[in-house]
Formats: sequence, structure tokens, C-alpha cells
Amino acid sequence: MKVIQFIGTKDKADFTLFFAHVLSEIGKKVLIIDGTEREVYKYGYIENTSDLMADIGNVEVVVGAHNIETVNAELRANSLSIQSYDCVIIDVDSVEGLIAKWPNIDGRYYLSCDERYCINKDTKLLHHLLDITDNADINRLHFESTYNLKSEYVDHLIQNRANWSFTSYNVEFDDLAEQLKLQLQHEQIIPLKKLSKSTKAVIKRMIADLFEDAGPELDKVIKPPFRLFNSKNQTNNKEYYPVKEIIH
Repeated sequence: MKVIQFIGTKDKADFTLFFAHVLSEIGKKVLIIDGTEREVYKYGYIENTSDLMADIGNVEVVVGAHNIETVNAELRANSLSIQSYDCVIIDVDSVEGLIAKWPNIDGRYYLSCDERYCINKDTKLLHHLLDITDNADINRLHFESTYNLKSEYVDHLIQNRANWSFTSYNVEFDDLAEQLKLQLQHEQIIPLKKLSKSTKAVIKRMIADLFEDAGPELDKVIKPPFRLFNSKNQTNNKEYYPVKEIIH
């Protein structure tokens, strides 16, 4: 079982559901734990807000989760066990969620954006994370906007304490993203085919890093990147991914 944590104040539920849905499409059983202070999944994505557990796109979601004990209690009530999942994704947006008792984390991603509110809140969150861990290497997923904010801005606010890992990526701005998010919220369906190539490529790379055996099945769900052509009859060996890796 792989346990990963998505941290940050940005509403990342839509990306998390797309990510989890791709995992389910390659045969992985996935659980999302809504550890957000704002209870984003409960009020934004689940049809009946009185439910503590729901299925969205073949992905099971537990809401109102303050720690692993509350999650296990809800799973037992549904005759389930956390050990039955191939991947558990914990979404947190606060210091309280970060320090709550969770299973051992295999990977942690900071999902960032250019909104000033999120940047200021995340500064406190990142400082706390770096205070409680000996490892300053952090995976970062940055969602670009139409505003040209310098990439060093967050580094300056956290006093350059973080080392963004080599599995960190920028997700290019997508005009359709807001529409897909609202469709997901109101229809409880996951419109994967309409997702941008950039976002799909990031998801594919992240899953390939998590599950080494996922390659063949991933290629069936997300088509392999196209190759660059030198001429009509020749191709070079470099595969083109519409992903911009964060410069270190």
C-alpha cells in the first residue's frame, strides 16, 4: 500500500480526483481521505453532505477525517479496511491536518498556485513541515496562472528552506480547468478525456514514480507522449512531454 499526502491551501480536490481516477483505471484500489479544514470534498463534491463516505469515479472518499482513527472507524462501519487499498491519498490544508496521526507517508506533494491567500497560508504550513522533518526535500506541483509571478517568491517567504525535488512539476494554465471542476462537482463524473495534455502528463509521471509496474496499463489510459519529428521519415529518440519541470 502506498500512502501519499497532498498539502496546501489550494483547492486540490479536482486534481486529486483526476489523479485517483487514473489509478483506479489501471486497476488500483484508491482511497482519498479528506483531511481538509474546509471539508472541501464533503461540501463540494459529494452529493449527500450527510454521508461520511462516498464513491466518485470508482474512487472511495472518506470525509470529516481528523486522523487515521476516524478513518478506520468509518471504514469498519462499511466492512472495509485500509489495508485493502493499493493507494491512500491524504489531502490536508492546515497545520492541524499536517500533524494529525496518519499512516507512514511514502510521498508528500505541495500543491501550489499564484493566489496570494494560498501563498500566505502555505508559508506557515511549509515552515511547520520543515520544522518537524529532517528532510527538506519536497515534491512540488505548481499550477500556473495567467499572472506572471516569479517562481522565487515562495522560496523568499520560506527563507529558501525547501529543496524542491526532481519530481516537481509545473502544470500549465488550462482555460477549461474551471469548467471541468464544476462538472465534476455538480455531476459527480470525472471528465478525464477533456483534461489538458499537460495535466495528464504530470499525473502519468507521478503514478509511474509511485508504481514501477504501472507503465503498460498507464499507456492504455493516457496515451504515450508523441515524438518530435526531424523530417517526414525520421524521428529522434526524445519523447516530448508537455510538462515543464521546476528548475532547481
